[in-house]
Amino acid sequence: MKTKLLKTIPSVLRSSLLVALMLTQQTDTIAQRLQQPAGRSVVAVNRTGGRSVTATGGQGNLISWRKLAQEPEGTTYNVYRRSAGTADYVRLNDKPLSATCYVPQSLTDNTEYAVAAVSPAGVEGALSSPFLYRRQPWPNVWFSFSFDDTVIPRNDYR
Repeated sequence: MKTKLLKTIPSVLRSSLLVALMLTQQTDTIAQRLQQPAGRSVVAVNRTGGRSVTATGGQGNLISWRKLAQEPEGTTYNVYRRSAGTADYVRLNDKPLSATCYVPQSLTDNTEYAVAAVSPAGVEGALSSPFLYRRQPWPNVWFSFSFDDTVIPRNDYR
């Protein structure tokens, strides 16, 4: 009976039904990877107390950032700094960097560091969100938290 029914449906309609059925099926080939809406996440640290800042050893300073998933192979980076609250950035590196880190001679307290990606064609993108470097009194603290110490009454949580 099935073959009789299939023979009565015109071939164009059968093809259309088959294509419609294929389009409604989920496939892994069209699925996209979920990504966090995270930016470049620039961070600057100073290590002068016994631990290395790089894989090859050594103490000192390190500015590091994230390579974004949508950046093509061959993307390079420029590192910038500015005093907190000022408008003009100064580039730190002479030529674009292929690594996602930079080891400067020094880090200046109360200074913002930012990174811009440079495409393989040589076009520089927008600056990342800046990281404000502040020298910390403890060797393993790279950022500080400022908590509000006001206690909210139990019935006011919304």
